[in-house]
Amino acid sequence: MGIYKYYTEMPTWAKGVTIVALLGGSYLGYREIKKGVEKRKQKVAGEQYLKKIQEDIDKLEQTQPHTKIETNYRQLADSLYIALNEYNTDERAVYRTFLQMNNTTDVLKLIKAFGIRTKTGGLYNENFSLNAFITDAMNSEEIAEINKILAGKKIKYYF
Repeated sequence: MGIYKYYTEMPTWAKGVTIVALLGGSYLGYREIKKGVEKRKQKVAGEQYLKKIQEDIDKLEQTQPHTKIETNYRQLADSLYIALNEYNTDERAVYRTFLQMNNTTDVLKLIKAFGIRTKTGGLYNENFSLNAFITDAMNSEEIAEINKILAGKKIKYYF
């Protein structure tokens, strides 16, 4: 009963400020909860995506074994992240990376090593897979060049 009595004895302008503050705080709380739910959905979707990539790798490994050690894939993924996560995308670095791929398994292991990473520098920091990073950072001609590099090595994976 104390809060109600305190509220009723407030001047009219203070009641208005209190209501606006409560509504604003409620809205901000709702927005943060909603953001948390969306991030959780993205994380689950990313985990499912990477699980599917691993299943594809497991199938291909029997006919097309990978040609590099795991550390190489992580290093290549890191260099792609740097090349694609800048305002001026370093297309040549991206092309050099894909020139090192020898078969479809290599490409899938690179995608898995890249995983889901945060794209920074824009209005929002978002989590993207390698495919999404490439689509976001490169134009259609540049993506066609990546696909041309892969096709030239008879790799059946396209971005």
